[in-house]
Amino acid sequence: MDLMTASTSYQMLKTKYQDFRAPTVRVRVDGTDITENLKAHLSNVTADLSCGYAASGISFDVIGEYDYEQSTFSQKGAAKILQLGAKVELELGYIRTETVFSGLIAEIRYEFEEDDAPYIHVECMDAKCLLMKMQRLEIRSEKKIAPVVNALLGQQPVSTYLTGRTVQLTEDEKEPLQFHMDSDYDFLVRQAQYTGCEFFIFAGKAYFRQPPKASSPVMTLEPKMGIRQASFSLRGASLVKKVTVTGVDPTSDKPVSGSASASGSFGKGAGANRMLTGTERTYFDPRTTSAKDAVARAKVLMEGVQQQFGVLTCQCMGLPELVPGRWIKIDGFMDEAKKSFYITDVRHVYSESGFITTFDARISSL
Repeated sequence: MDLMTASTSYQMLKTKYQDFRAPTVRVRVDGTDITENLKAHLSNVTADLSCGYAASGISFDVIGEYDYEQSTFSQKGAAKILQLGAKVELELGYIRTETVFSGLIAEIRYEFEEDDAPYIHVECMDAKCLLMKMQRLEIRSEKKIAPVVNALLGQQPVSTYLTGRTVQLTEDEKEPLQFHMDSDYDFLVRQAQYTGCEFFIFAGKAYFRQPPKASSPVMTLEPKMGIRQASFSLRGASLVKKVTVTGVDPTSDKPVSGSASASGSFGKGAGANRMLTGTERTYFDPRTTSAKDAVARAKVLMEGVQQQFGVLTCQCMGLPELVPGRWIKIDGFMDEAKKSFYITDVRHVYSESGFITTFDARISSL
């Protein structure tokens, strides 16, 4: 199942996962299923996934691997293949599993405590951490961002840990793309922020794209059908009525400007309008050389402002299908929350207590 495109329902998942019995975790290291083939006992498995600019990552403990007679971790178990740089895939579910993370081992800690058996703690990150290693000073010949993104993601060692990539944008540059002693990661994030794009990796596939519009939610959740706890907040402190961007036309040395206004509703009654009336943020952008550029840039900045408006946090039963970068429909709470939200961050936790998923999602208006 492609978790980034397929839609489902709570009832379909209940059937798929056999009434959600027997929470299951699988970890593959360089292709070897250490939970099945090496009988590794995993504890405190946590996955933090995001469609933001930070790298996603997972962590887990491997217990019961210490050989007291040899005073070392047994080389018959998972310890022998838990090595820095090893490719790691995490699958979660209930007997049937879905891949929710693919990356590499970034840190290994061998923990020794007086009253507990020694164990191995493993920290993994997605391939963004490798982009942070590459730092350069150069001027690119490309006039568009997409070819540069594809080139950077296609280089080793990053490409070794990617299963694919989706690069979707049409932004043209007016000047050569430059690296000012940036890392590849910093460069890509800066370009994504400027163009209003997302840049993230999910299950080994890299995405550099415009955020998708509200369509095809992954599923509908409501109380007693997946959701255990929810918090919905509306935030008005950062909202403004208008964003204006100013630049300079290099052919005439005259200023150019363009604006974008807030759209949608931010509350019932007159309070929201009173709060926004007359509010404006103005920015100077040296890369803006026409009124068209200024309007496009103002729209990106306004979208960033409105994304901070409505935030939903839900704790659910463990559901691998909850994926950052997708929409989810919420029902059963209140009218304002009866809509589709965009999932930005997901945390999966698998422990002795079971499998729990927490996610943050947002709306830009009511």
